[in-house]
Amino acid sequence: MTLTLTPLMLALGALFALAGALKVADKRPARGSFWLLLGVMTAGAEWIGDLYLGLGVIALAVLSGFAKTEAQPDESSDAAERAYRHGARLLVPALALPLVTFAVTLSLRALIEQQRIDAKLEHAALYGLLCAVIFGLGAAWALLRVRPERAAISGARLLDSIGWPIALPLLLAVLGAVYAKAGLGEIIAGHMDGLFPTDNPYACVAAYALGMAAFTVIMGNAFAAFPVMTVAIGIPLIVIRHDGDPAAMAAMGMLCGYCGTLLTPLAANFNLVPVALLNLDSQYAVIRQQIMTAVPLLAGNIALMCWLVV
Repeated sequence: MTLTLTPLMLALGALFALAGALKVADKRPARGSFWLLLGVMTAGAEWIGDLYLGLGVIALAVLSGFAKTEAQPDESSDAAERAYRHGARLLVPALALPLVTFAVTLSLRALIEQQRIDAKLEHAALYGLLCAVIFGLGAAWALLRVRPERAAISGARLLDSIGWPIALPLLLAVLGAVYAKAGLGEIIAGHMDGLFPTDNPYACVAAYALGMAAFTVIMGNAFAAFPVMTVAIGIPLIVIRHDGDPAAMAAMGMLCGYCGTLLTPLAANFNLVPVALLNLDSQYAVIRQQIMTAVPLLAGNIALMCWLVV
């Protein structure tokens, strides 16, 4: 049995296309075109050539002006009535997501390692999440007695209310890969000796962690910072020179990047979208609330990395 990402990409593309169809039906063809194009590119990425995908990204950038974040219609009274009627049962589908994801991921990883399933190990978590979503939808339909299509339509409308930032993590991750391919990490690595004492393993760990946070603030996404900082500092200095643990370095380094995510408006999907959806007064209201979490968490993570990585 072979597992590829094709079913997941098709499902995601279908959701994007549904959001586009709803906007076209609402007589907003420009906004709908953004979602339809994103849906086609996502579902057909395996078969569309690189040139046409690149042109599609340019077209998405042009259409993004029509896909700004919009607050959803106020349905607070209806939502409150439904919440009162269903009570704690509303928590069942939500709580099932992490549990089912965890269980399916571990099961698939075991089958892949035993070579009973032909797939990459990193695909196990994605399939675990897909299974969890399907299970959660089934639980919601059974417990709450809602129409099956309502979940898809509500999800597409929520997706549309977020707007263009939904595609930002993917594009920034691709940008990070482009930087790594272009040799930016090697260029930075060539200037490391003059910036901090590279013979000190703890200084290397601190530089890597702070670099992950700082580059994430600049780029808006830890996935973009990771390949650059890992090539520049992580592998040559921590792993090779000081014999550090690569698994601990990578996992905890990403957490340092996430601390930077909490501090930057460039992480629009995390820090600016909630402002628009919740109609908050200040554009930086979310970031201000997160500073007192991000800074101590980053400091504690650096201390933990100095203990576990080197």
